[in-house]
Amino acid sequence: MIRKAAIHFVVLLLLMKVSQVAAQETDYNNYQPLKCEGKAPEDFTKPSYKKFYSEAADIKKAKNLSKREKKLQKEFSLITNFKIDDMLMSGKVLYGNKVCDYINDVADRLLESRPDLQGKMRFYLLNVSYANAISTNNGIIFVTTGLMARLQNEAQLAFVLSHEISHYTLHHSFETFKNTQDVLVSKRYDNLGTEDKVLRILKYSKNNESEADIEGLRLFSKAGYDQREAVKMMDILLYSYLPFDDIVFPKTFFDDEYYEVPKVFFRDTASSITANEDEDDEESSHPNTGFRKLKLEKFIKGDTSGIIYRFSELRFHDIVKTCRYELGYLLVTRGQYTKAFYNAYLLSVLYGESSYTVELMSACLYGITKNKLSAEYDDFSELFNDLKKKEFEGQIAVVSDFFDFLKNDEFNVLAAKWIYKNAIRYPSKYHQKLVLDIFTDLFYAHEYDGGTFNIDFVSRDNTNLNADDFDADDVEDDEDSGTKKKSKKKKKKNSKKQYTGKSDYYKNAFVEEFKDDAFSSFFEAVQKKAAKIKSDEENMGLEELRSEPARRYRQWILDEIDIQKRKGKRLGIDSIILLAPSYKAFYLNKEQTESKTDDLSDELKSIEITEMLKDIAGKTHLTYNLIDVNSRSTLNDSQLNRFAMVNNWMTEKFNHVDKNDILFSQRYMDDMVATDGFRYAAATGLTYTSTKHIADGPTIFASLVTVFPIPFLVGHIFDSKKELNFYYLVYDLQTGEEKLLSFTRLRRKPKTKVLKMQLAYVFYQTKAKGKRKK
Repeated sequence: MIRKAAIHFVVLLLLMKVSQVAAQETDYNNYQPLKCEGKAPEDFTKPSYKKFYSEAADIKKAKNLSKREKKLQKEFSLITNFKIDDMLMSGKVLYGNKVCDYINDVADRLLESRPDLQGKMRFYLLNVSYANAISTNNGIIFVTTGLMARLQNEAQLAFVLSHEISHYTLHHSFETFKNTQDVLVSKRYDNLGTEDKVLRILKYSKNNESEADIEGLRLFSKAGYDQREAVKMMDILLYSYLPFDDIVFPKTFFDDEYYEVPKVFFRDTASSITANEDEDDEESSHPNTGFRKLKLEKFIKGDTSGIIYRFSELRFHDIVKTCRYELGYLLVTRGQYTKAFYNAYLLSVLYGESSYTVELMSACLYGITKNKLSAEYDDFSELFNDLKKKEFEGQIAVVSDFFDFLKNDEFNVLAAKWIYKNAIRYPSKYHQKLVLDIFTDLFYAHEYDGGTFNIDFVSRDNTNLNADDFDADDVEDDEDSGTKKKSKKKKKKNSKKQYTGKSDYYKNAFVEEFKDDAFSSFFEAVQKKAAKIKSDEENMGLEELRSEPARRYRQWILDEIDIQKRKGKRLGIDSIILLAPSYKAFYLNKEQTESKTDDLSDELKSIEITEMLKDIAGKTHLTYNLIDVNSRSTLNDSQLNRFAMVNNWMTEKFNHVDKNDILFSQRYMDDMVATDGFRYAAATGLTYTSTKHIADGPTIFASLVTVFPIPFLVGHIFDSKKELNFYYLVYDLQTGEEKLLSFTRLRRKPKTKVLKMQLAYVFYQTKAKGKRKK
């Protein structure tokens, strides 16, 4: 017994050592986004049409299926193979890294009691911020980064996987499809209205969820896990719309000795959490959490035996920590700045401040500043007020409301101060760029000058200030009389200290910074730069375009396209990353109320265009690195990672309101460019629309009296039945500049000759050297 215990102890030490080494592999101070690692699985390298042909052949051979069943299964296979592959080829699905390995290790333990499933099922990480897990009919299970970031222990992950595995073994995907088709098409449901049909379909779905819970619990229990964690997992899902923790955000977070944000700008208490486990689930595809918990508890029957971890607890916590750091990167690149900021704050509190968490906060403050400066931001944000009320509950609501409450200029000051202060503490090329740009906005958009801010020492009481104190010092302009009225100054006994009022508290923002001559010089230099930008725009007859970046960006695109159409553009680029072209065809009915697509035909066409692209790029002697997500034969981890990086970079770029904004993901893009040697990337896409008729007289007349039909009538008025849209974009991955914007609309079918001409033209502009004619 002693010898056996000693062996167990040694094994435990080795496991702990391995976990510690694994934890040390990730440098969280300089966090690098998760990537694919190792050989690409066949799920990634086999085209959708080949997967469908293989499944269709098996369905045809099946002797136990009726003719109707075979037809339904073939239709289901066609839909699901292409939809699943859309996800696999999105750049968001990862394999082979330490998070994926951990998910697969837990899955392997669960499948020990189901050896028939081992090898059939595959488990991947879906790198998105929301919390979910998805089961597919072909044995693929996706677990999201957002879900991994919210887990409390390994057993909870095991139950999620058990639940999704059960969906697969019970064939729920196909059953749901079959029931949906039955309800929508079968004559026995003709007496049901549309709403009743939808509720019937949702009822089938809820039954499947309950069945997967119970069957999953059996698999979960056989693996030896503590059944109580299955019930706790329901609460993780219930609150999954919230951040992974709820820690108080201090109202003094942005303050220093001289600059103090008025505490009345913050809500007194965090907003209440409204999640309700007994909410009405009639219009939901899942039964409510309370029902699921009760049903699970009946099957547990008081059995509290079982383990929480089959693997090292240290390994689990390192995996969760990695996903929480990844979550910040995902949120900021998708323009969800308030969520990303609070996520970074949580990381700092739980794991310690680092250059990564600080730069993440800087990126968020910078992004919000840019949004606030956009003339369209207020109208845009109003659309999402109801959604924000639900998603921003608890302590994150304090942050959200504070950010929303601050006026544009106040927020710009706060962001500039924070970024400058932390650029000194954590110097980097990224911080340096942010400082210059955000101070330029400060002077340009708000017309501040050197006299705006207090330079001399201004101290204040350390006591908490209240609303009355702030109102006492306000100085307001009386617009009616043109005179100024001064409120009485509140004097404090035994103290010569004073503070500025609520309306101009921000004037103390840079008191500390002005003590440094370097800051004073920088301040003056940026002020002059902003003045020059405004002067140059005025000379060109422009009006404050920098303060309306969205409008400026659109105008720049239109102007650039016009120039390129008239004069061409010779970039002189010798090497480039080419993203395989996308192709999508839409077939409209004569009323243009319905659109049909053909995924199989579209993929085959995409592969054909990819081969054209390779041939023409070669003939123009353009050195290219093709990321072929169409035929996929050359896909490997490097190609997939490159594709994911470019996609994330472009996503962040499009989520910013100005083409010149500084991107958080740029640091990772710079590393990729340095490693690969490819500075430029090109994206190509084609859409083809075919309609069945020409607009008649009444339809054209309708376009003259109302604006709504116009988008659908543009082609019809000119007797156009078929339309091919072709775009080709070239980006400088180091500067973010769009080097070439080519948009072409042709009233033709996508024939080979037409496509080759378009590709040859844009490749010539990419490769050719020399100045274009003026």
